[in-house]
This record gives sequence, C-alpha cells and structure tokens, in this order.
Amino acid sequence: METNWDASILPNDVFILKDNEFFECIKHVAGDIVCEILKIQMIDSAQVLINSDDLLSFLQHNSPEINFFRDKVCFKTENGSFLIKSGITTNMSMLKKLLLVKKEEQLNIKNDQQQEQIWIDLIKKNSLLKSLFN
Repeated sequence: METNWDASILPNDVFILKDNEFFECIKHVAGDIVCEILKIQMIDSAQVLINSDDLLSFLQHNSPEINFFRDKVCFKTENGSFLIKSGITTNMSMLKKLLLVKKEEQLNIKNDQQQEQIWIDLIKKNSLLKSLFN
C-alpha cells in the first residue's frame, strides 16, 4: 500500500542543518530517542542520515555505552536476546522516508525554477516572442 508522505513537517533548510540544529529538528520530528540514536553514531546531518544503512545494527555489539543505550530501545527476551521496540524502527524508517520525499520535492522545485528561467531567457533573446508577452 502506497502512502502519501507529507514532508512539510520538515523545514525547507533541513539539508543545510548540521550538528545541534539538525538534532533539534530531529527531536521535533521523530523524538528524543531517535535523536539519541543518531547522536551516538555521529549522524549529524540529513545528508549523512539518508546515506546511512541499517541505523540500528550498532545495537548488536557490546560496549558499556551501547549496553546502556540498548536498555532504552530494546526489550530483553527470556533467552537473553534483544528485540528493538517497533516504535523505534518505525520512527527511523518514517524519518528517512520523509527526508527522501523532501529531497525529491526540493529537486522538483529546483527543476521547475530552472525550466522557468530557460523560458524567460528564450523570450528575452527573441524579439518576436518578447512582443507576444508584452
């Protein structure tokens, strides 16, 4: 089932945000935990995020930092394995999809503006066309 994504929740300048500005945006859109997941991995911009694969695979490793974090985002099963909370995976997936939609929207706007400029330049250079539009 295809979903229509409304990327208007993301600011138009989302692709130039970096570090704290980016993390504040993520916090607003996807929540504190998703923001922490990105911070711990040093994913500090939208461009880095959309080019990152398997954003939750780091949870499979053991370290004091990761273990502490894993307790927040996973359920521990009786056999000792961990299950990532579905809200986390859904939020990460939706965030990435929203960013891709926003990027596509911005590319379409840029292409439309370039096409419009081509027409304007063509009209300016051609006196017959210019007379039709004046």
